[in-house]
Amino acid sequence: MHRSLQIILLLVCLATTALADVPRTISYQGRLTYSGIPVSGVKNVMFTIYNGGGTPVWNSGNVNVTFTDGLFTVELGQSPQPPLFAEWWASDTATSLGVTIAPNPELSPRLRFKTTPYAMHAMTAERANSGAGWLRYNGLLFLEDQEDSIGIGTMTTHAKVGISVLGNQSGLRINSSSTDLFSPALELRSQATTAAIFRVGSWYDAVASPRPAIYCVSDGGNANAGIFSSHNTSYPALIAESFGVGSAIGASAQNYCLYAQGGKGIRATADSATAIRAESYFGDYAATVISSAYIGSAVNDHIAVSGYARPADYYGVGGRFEGGFQGIVGVVYPDLSGSHAYYGVAGEASGGNGSNFGVKGYASGAGTNYGIYGAALFGAPNWAGYFDGNIRVTGSVVKSAGSVSIDHPSDPDNKFLQQSEIVSDNLKAVYDGNVTLDGSGSAVVQLPDYLESFCGEFRYQLTCIGGYAPVYVASKVANSRFTIAGGSPGLEVSWQITGIRKDKYALANPLEVEKKKTVSEQGKYLHPELYGFSDDRSLSPNPDRDPSVKAKNDAIREASAALAKPSTPPKQPVMMEKK
Repeated sequence: MHRSLQIILLLVCLATTALADVPRTISYQGRLTYSGIPVSGVKNVMFTIYNGGGTPVWNSGNVNVTFTDGLFTVELGQSPQPPLFAEWWASDTATSLGVTIAPNPELSPRLRFKTTPYAMHAMTAERANSGAGWLRYNGLLFLEDQEDSIGIGTMTTHAKVGISVLGNQSGLRINSSSTDLFSPALELRSQATTAAIFRVGSWYDAVASPRPAIYCVSDGGNANAGIFSSHNTSYPALIAESFGVGSAIGASAQNYCLYAQGGKGIRATADSATAIRAESYFGDYAATVISSAYIGSAVNDHIAVSGYARPADYYGVGGRFEGGFQGIVGVVYPDLSGSHAYYGVAGEASGGNGSNFGVKGYASGAGTNYGIYGAALFGAPNWAGYFDGNIRVTGSVVKSAGSVSIDHPSDPDNKFLQQSEIVSDNLKAVYDGNVTLDGSGSAVVQLPDYLESFCGEFRYQLTCIGGYAPVYVASKVANSRFTIAGGSPGLEVSWQITGIRKDKYALANPLEVEKKKTVSEQGKYLHPELYGFSDDRSLSPNPDRDPSVKAKNDAIREASAALAKPSTPPKQPVMMEKK
């Protein structure tokens, strides 16, 4: 049997003036005869393109083709067939087409492509003098060589794309109507150490590794390196996210490293990372790494800094501050006419059923440690510590004097009644009372059950009321009682008993009546003013009186005064590397 195939290859659409409009399909027309008789009906046909070496580079798969009196037409590369690629004709001039009509083998010979299909590669004909050119692949237009660059208004780009603008116009403007979060108007991605870098300044300056995704520099003048502005009251001007171990925002500068204004200011989120990290390396001045201020005029308790971390109940630290001298400082400067209550530091813990601590102080070290220190000056009265409620002390209380103050019973509107406490050279407890003697002139005094486990070395005093009698202690304390005798029936006797504490805490912490001052305390006084000395001889732990603190503050003031004079600014640390 003899089969013949007459072939005509035509391009359905010729190239227009816009090269990108060249279609990516080839119209294939032919005539099929079987033993000289034209074939009609639907046949299962497969088309294969071979390169000049005879290797198949494209296959249409099975295509149902309709034959009419032997004639047929088919679009090669039309969906759902695989696309045709222009690069096949870029350098290979010996491509050919094979045709297989099921169930027969491929027809022979294969048909070599002529001029028309190579029009798909015409879009690359206009190339640069270097031989580089454009390619189109799956709807993407790109430069085929890594060395290629694009210059708009400039021939010296120093970049893959360089734009030079003269006059008052934007170098690049991108408008997008996308509402998809992952389809922004501009996207910069870095997947290597040579990241996408956007900068203003000398082209040869490159930030040290690791490279940032965006790098902005203003090399002088009254210019900002970057401005982000949002006019939507519900969305921020800048969103920074980090999903690794790095910082979402890292800032380092001599003056303002990050300055934000707006209804929300700055919001940063990070997953297992530092959301915002700011660093200052300008060491000669007293640098403020982060400064946050409310500068509006609306009267309210505005919050300059807010910290929140509460992943679950009993977990999270709202803020942590670590300093070489002071961990945190709270300052309030009321108006001179202010007469309200002001708080330098306020702590609150409320709502839980466990133990709530409004303020916790902890200090440890080889020197003298103060968990909480308070001082009050220049007022009337002054309270270094004021507690509205009960106080519990598990250790010793050391004080220069002690008293009890209540509203005066006779004149509570205008006076206090203050009573001094009794002091002793022992840890002493006092018990007393009145008892009436029985018919035999004696009485048994019942004491608390715990007395003998709490005290020992008892002392006794007896005083008759309304008469005289030779009363005496007939039996000492035993089984929580003692006996009085020697009086007359019905006589009232006032008794007092004291004991020295012998409980475990008292035995472990005996009172040292005469205690020597340590070497650092010698020559200093609890109340130096009573001995004619100034505050520098005081034992009070006020840090401002410490000689080392005073020397430090003096040095800072002198350095600040010197730096305030005009001088050459100090050199910055090396933050750039030149190519």
